[in-house]
Amino acid sequence: MNKRELRQVISEQFQPGMTVQVTLRDLSGDFEVVGKRCGRGKGGSWLADLRHVASGTEVTIGTPASDNVLNVTVGDTFYGLQNFEDLPPTYDTDVSRAVTYKEQFRSLLDGGSTVRVGSVRAPEINGTFRVTGGRQLRGRGGQIVLALENVSNGERADLWSYRHSGVIDTFEVV
Repeated sequence: MNKRELRQVISEQFQPGMTVQVTLRDLSGDFEVVGKRCGRGKGGSWLADLRHVASGTEVTIGTPASDNVLNVTVGDTFYGLQNFEDLPPTYDTDVSRAVTYKEQFRSLLDGGSTVRVGSVRAPEINGTFRVTGGRQLRGRGGQIVLALENVSNGERADLWSYRHSGVIDTFEVV
């Protein structure tokens, strides 16, 4: 589920004691909202503690693990996706490489540069791209996201310093 959408649903819609329908990767059905909380810091993560009505299993959902949540229904309002295939792919990460990429990406935030990215496991970021801009995200890690445009076919992609750190095989500024 989209991290921003899940954040909004938890912070604005969830109330302790209410029942909501949630579809997770490994469990779905009606859940009672036991509580909700916001993490520390500016832009902190939102978490909700839920109890599965049928089994009594307790789970915590939230923005840090938004990829595990497919959808949420509060009352008659549906939030999220219909199929897990619609979720963006997740990749292995490499923290030490993420720090290196973050430093390299920082000088490219204004755009105008051309970069060559090699990735066997993430073909959408494989190729030569013109950097059209970028931004540093809030939070403790504050990863950097570069907006890219493929020079050969014009397709757009985002390159994330942390999210893609485990699947970038080569990276160079041309």
